[in-house]
Amino acid sequence: MFCDARHYKICYTACRDMRSLLKATLTLIGTIIGAGIFVLPEAFAAVGIVPASLIFWTMTAVVLATHLMMVDIELASKKPIRLAGAVRRWLGEPAFTFAALTYPCHLIGASVVYLVLGASFLTMLLTPLGIPPAPFILQTAFWLGGVLVLVGGLRLLAKVEAWATWLLLVALSLAIGWAWQQNGITSAPSHFALSLSLFGVCLFSLGGIPGMGEVVEIAGRERRRAQLATIIGTLVAALVSWLFALTMAGTSLLSSSIWFSTLMAGAGFLAVATSYIVVTQDLRATLMFDLNLHTREALALAAGIPLVVTYMMAPSVFATVSIVGTVFGGADGV
Repeated sequence: MFCDARHYKICYTACRDMRSLLKATLTLIGTIIGAGIFVLPEAFAAVGIVPASLIFWTMTAVVLATHLMMVDIELASKKPIRLAGAVRRWLGEPAFTFAALTYPCHLIGASVVYLVLGASFLTMLLTPLGIPPAPFILQTAFWLGGVLVLVGGLRLLAKVEAWATWLLLVALSLAIGWAWQQNGITSAPSHFALSLSLFGVCLFSLGGIPGMGEVVEIAGRERRRAQLATIIGTLVAALVSWLFALTMAGTSLLSSSIWFSTLMAGAGFLAVATSYIVVTQDLRATLMFDLNLHTREALALAAGIPLVVTYMMAPSVFATVSIVGTVFGGADGV
């Protein structure tokens, strides 16, 4: 009986650890694969497959190193912190003042992109059904769904992220397979002189720093498990994004095929929804842990500011991605 109980405990612990590893990995994949993946094909077509791929995988290596650093930063703190709090601890108050401005702006800008795209993909899904609601209504509905997940806590967030990311990976795999059969890999002319213009787009598309705090928590704050989830999650997300960019470069994402248009709209919705949830959660955590705001105030600001900016400005997605990735993403990297 003692042996059986001991073996049961070992198996139970192993299964629990595997589940937490899987959930942490899927959370990071869902965080990384967001709005940026739908900008990559246009960027690859403009620069060329070879120079774009070189920049993309170079940025992947840099981003992976940054993610692993963030794991150690999170674990080195006795209490939860985010990027701005880490800057205060290791670089002092002047640097913290800078990070306390740039990092929330980065998260707000990303959330705005996700709100705009979320409403766009919902429109694509509902229009064939004869239900074309106004963008204002769809943005509000998308926003409300994200807020309800955040209110449910980290456990609900991890569960929603896991299921949504599985569906996202299936949808993107089908899209990549279809595009590969139809077009193969587009041989766009190479423009090496323009390759550095991909810096902001790649950084935005690959960056998962907003999800690193949640990844560490979901992994049970266990270093090896968090590192493994970070490595697998970053590389899987990068591989899927790269294959998507290669096969879709120079191809309209809105094919004349109804099923493909629906597939792309569903994949797009899942991509921006998973990223939006984690980014908004990280913005709330930043306001709580690093800027010492009350829980309710942090949630109200994290959810409310991007919605107000979206209503007032109606921003361009490509321009916002480029600015957020280059200016605020670069500042966070520094």
